[in-house]
Amino acid sequence: NLTFEGNGARLDVPTTNLGSQSSSAIRLYEVRGTTIRDLVLVGNNQLAGTNRAMDDSRQGNYGIAVLSADDTLIEDVEVRRVWSDCFYIDRTGSGGWSTGVTIRDSTCRLSGRHAVGLISASNVRVLDNTFDDIVFDVIDIEPNHSVEGASDVVIRGNHIGSYALDADWDGWFLAACGPKNLGAVIRDVTVTGNTVEGNTAGWSGQTKGLSFKVCGERGPRRNFTITNNVAQKAVNGPAMTFTNVQGVTVTGNTQPLNSGTLATFPGSSGVTYDG
Repeated sequence: NLTFEGNGARLDVPTTNLGSQSSSAIRLYEVRGTTIRDLVLVGNNQLAGTNRAMDDSRQGNYGIAVLSADDTLIEDVEVRRVWSDCFYIDRTGSGGWSTGVTIRDSTCRLSGRHAVGLISASNVRVLDNTFDDIVFDVIDIEPNHSVEGASDVVIRGNHIGSYALDADWDGWFLAACGPKNLGAVIRDVTVTGNTVEGNTAGWSGQTKGLSFKVCGERGPRRNFTITNNVAQKAVNGPAMTFTNVQGVTVTGNTQPLNSGTLATFPGSSGVTYDG
């Protein structure tokens, strides 16, 4: 039950230990009831904002890493120029999933990887944040083992500028389709009321908007609800692909299209779609 009131302080965080979570700006490790508020965390990724901002050797250098931690509140925090995710939620080697994590009224800019990474997480709320100049995914749900995954995740009211800047890999507003997570369950994910300005992707030159990629062949994917999100720029459809997902609702979204459809659902069941 510790509260860290930053009072607007800025912490410059040079990367000294490549790839290690210990070089994250803040690491919450098997704790409960932590609040981090009104703080600015600045890394030293000078390639941030370019299509070469991602460096796999530094992907453990997070802004805030939440590891087997419960009841965590992060609000009014700005993270920029870190080498990896601004916010990362996972478990420790011996601990359980992190649960009860809220990130709200915060900012992630110029990240070297994702804005928010979810590996082992339940009861997560990402509310009313600003994400911009993200080199890869805005929200990446990517368990690495069958005992990991995500459940009860709400992504609501966020403003997204540019993302998918990387020159070699495509990026998504939300991806739940990692290569390693065979058998991991991802369920009960709601994405609603977000706005996306859009940009030209670094790897393909295609415009990005409400892009979703969910792959059930990697492990069970259940109950995804995508409603009332708005993108500003036209894209080539389909923007969203849900493969082998049990229970998908895609309604009320605004996404201009140059061609094709908004979403496709190969192998999925229980689909509600208003196109």
